[in-house]
Order: sequence, then C-alpha cells, then structure tokens
Amino acid sequence: MKINSIPLFYHIPKNSGTYVYHSMLNAARLYNENKVQVIRVILEEKYVMAKLIVIDNLHFLNEYDGFASLNSAKITWNLRVDGLTEDILQQLSIHSVFIEARGFRHTETSLKSLFLFLAKFNLHKFIILREPFSREQSLYNYLTSDKSKHECTHGIFKNASFEEHVMSKQIQDSWLIRSLLNIPMGEQLTEDHFNKTCEKMCNLNVYDIKDTDEVVKEMLLKCFNIQNFDIESAANKKHDNIYKKIKFEELPLDSQNIFKERKYWDQKLYNYFIK
Repeated sequence: MKINSIPLFYHIPKNSGTYVYHSMLNAARLYNENKVQVIRVILEEKYVMAKLIVIDNLHFLNEYDGFASLNSAKITWNLRVDGLTEDILQQLSIHSVFIEARGFRHTETSLKSLFLFLAKFNLHKFIILREPFSREQSLYNYLTSDKSKHECTHGIFKNASFEEHVMSKQIQDSWLIRSLLNIPMGEQLTEDHFNKTCEKMCNLNVYDIKDTDEVVKEMLLKCFNIQNFDIESAANKKHDNIYKKIKFEELPLDSQNIFKERKYWDQKLYNYFIK
C-alpha cells in the first residue's frame, strides 16, 4: 500500500470515531494481509491517549521491552506514553494516528514527541463534529447502558432519564473547547476561548457526522489511493439506533432554553464550522 499522507484523526467521543477507526483498521488489513499491528499509547496503565496503526513492525514490537502485547495474536500492544520517544517512532511504519479523548489535553505535553515526529510527514488532519443535542443524547444513552461497562465513565450520569439529565448540572458546556485548550471545569468559557479553539481547528479538516462514510472514502482515496472500499461491511456498525431518541422540540420549553444556554459554545462551534 502506497501512503501519500498519514491520517491524523481527533476522536471526539460519540462522534463516529470508533466507526472511523475500524474502517481504517480494516482497510489497512485488507491491503496488508496479516502485517497490521495497533499500538495503544497509555497513561497510568489504563487511559488510552492515542492509537497508532502500524504496518509490519511485529519483530520490533517483540524485541523492545517497552511494548506489551494484549493478546496471544500479538496484534494490539500497549506502550506507556513516557516511552513514546523519537527513537521509538523512527522504528515504526505508521499507517494512521488516532488521538483519543484523553490525549486532547496532552498534545503539547505528554504527546509532544509524537506531534514533533509527525510534523516531518504529509498529514491529513481531521475531526468530526456533531450537532450538540444529538451528541449529548447519544452520550447519555451510552454511558447509562451496559455498552459502556468497560469505560471508566460508565454510570457517571445519575439521572433516570435524558429529560432529567437535560435539567441537571452534569451537562458540560463544551468538552471540545476545554479539552483543546486544557481549561479546567471551574473556569468560565469566554469569546476568547472560542476564538482560540477556532484558530486551532482551522488547521484541521472539519466534517459533520452525517458525512462520515464519505469522509472515510475521501481519506482512503487521498491517503492510500484506495477506491470503492466497502465501508459498511468493513466497519463496526453504529449503535445509536438501538436507543430510544427524543427530538429537541419534544422537550418542555424551559428544558430547551436550559440546554441552549448550557450548550451555547458547542452550538456556536458547530455553526461556525458546519452550517
């Protein structure tokens, strides 16, 4: 497989990131047979900050003590973030890079060596946004279901229904702004924060979740010259359709107003880049 550029994807939770990841992983496997490995860059032995899909690096992963295989097939490996040095990166044949939610706040600190190394290459940097009400409902349904039992945030939402959740104080104003700029929860978001976030994101290709399939096809073509890849059969199916959904207009008016007020910055970001 010829690599024209390396995909660098910023994975916002509940914005089709897992779907994109599995599409890219299966595309790599299809054109590289059994030579594909996945490296999970971890913090404190449990938080995945980034994932690297690499090609034909099994011998190096076996030889270097810093890598730990998660299974007997030796496909998925863990590497502590402090072990992600330039010397290590130079030994890897990187196919794709995924920055996970825990890694957003560490691009200029713990993950700095990765970004300095990637700066030498032609990158296709991208991120997928989602309309805030749809994302919040998906996040609530996921974290209150058995699907999220493996997540450290499982069960974090205490309200018995999404309607109650909307009225609670557990709805975050803008996860994306706070994560990209590393802003603590106690600090109020401002127009300056919004502008700085826009500046950062202007260096990325920004897409709407509704266009995910086309985004993946475009990336496979642009980065790897892959055409007519069957995304639906290759990627894990999306799970949002298994949950009962309500429309924003079905909420009581006071709930609508509270949600709009709380999600002001997220909605403004979405409107700026998508609408």
